[in-house]
Amino acid sequence: MRTSTQVPAHRPLRARHELSPDRSGPGPSEGGPRPRSARGRAARRTLLSVVPLVVAAAAALLLGERDVPVPGIRDAGPLNESVLLLARAVSEVAAVGTVGVLLVMAALLPADLARDRLGRLGTLAGRWAAVWAAASSVLLLVTCAEIVGVGVVELVRSGGLPDLVAVPAARALVSTTAVALVVAVGAHGASRLVAQALLLLALVGLVPPLLTSHLGHGEEPGLALAALVVHVPAVALWVGGLLALVLHGRGPALGPAMRRFSPMAGVCLALVALSGAVTAAGRLTGLDDLWSTPYGSLVVVKLAALGVLGAFGAMHRVRTLPALQDGRPRTLLRLASLEVVVMAATVGVAVGLSTTAPPV
Repeated sequence: MRTSTQVPAHRPLRARHELSPDRSGPGPSEGGPRPRSARGRAARRTLLSVVPLVVAAAAALLLGERDVPVPGIRDAGPLNESVLLLARAVSEVAAVGTVGVLLVMAALLPADLARDRLGRLGTLAGRWAAVWAAASSVLLLVTCAEIVGVGVVELVRSGGLPDLVAVPAARALVSTTAVALVVAVGAHGASRLVAQALLLLALVGLVPPLLTSHLGHGEEPGLALAALVVHVPAVALWVGGLLALVLHGRGPALGPAMRRFSPMAGVCLALVALSGAVTAAGRLTGLDDLWSTPYGSLVVVKLAALGVLGAFGAMHRVRTLPALQDGRPRTLLRLASLEVVVMAATVGVAVGLSTTAPPV
């Protein structure tokens, strides 16, 4: 009698990978090392997290205006000015990263997918906020040193730092650092409701340094500050949201999150353009300032970057979002990664602009 080799109808065929022996060793859930592909993805995301910081810092160092030493007046020196630009760029990118991850947690993730991802995203938001707090602390030190015209080491040794905290610019940085620390601690294990509260707190934490900037001393300080208070949070939501989705948006959550983010990005772009135009108009005496002054030249560079970012947004609507809907996320991630680099460079330009004296 012949033995039948036919698989019984009630017994489902197993997939090929289920029949093959497992040579990869224990997975992450079994206590073994992560698979090589997972380690590679983590390394790429870490590298991509560092790239915006480096690009923004380089742009700020390249374009930021240095003070010309005046005989008889104490000066903290060129090294202190370079550290100030570097710390400001890192602080602003880290703040944007914090806002972006909190935005994903608070609004962009669909409710049915949020439960399994909030824990990891909360940890990432806490890390961004910790970098924000550290960079703001360094910025506080070098700002105080710049005020009194001495190096940071000499300032700390003199014991005069506590007295300088009463200066408005220093007090604003203390407030921002405190907000960043609260977010860094509170983001770990945060629920969706807590993430919404922390997002609002982080946006508020961006405001105090704006209130003590040189923009408050023009002919129409109220209008300039109002425009800036709209400008900076809108940039943080727009740039931060895209950065968070590029770095941490994977799997089935990416499509719904991008569809929610796309109209928000359009609104933020409009607010950034309008508020930026109002701010620039209040600081320029005429159109010729755009090519005859360092401040005007940086305004032109920033406008050009904004135009490039607007073109990126149009390409997303025409190409990458339909590709994402067809199950091809790589198209979106490649274009968005390049967009993040341009955004980081624009943040660096903005840092340089904030340290450059306007014509008015």
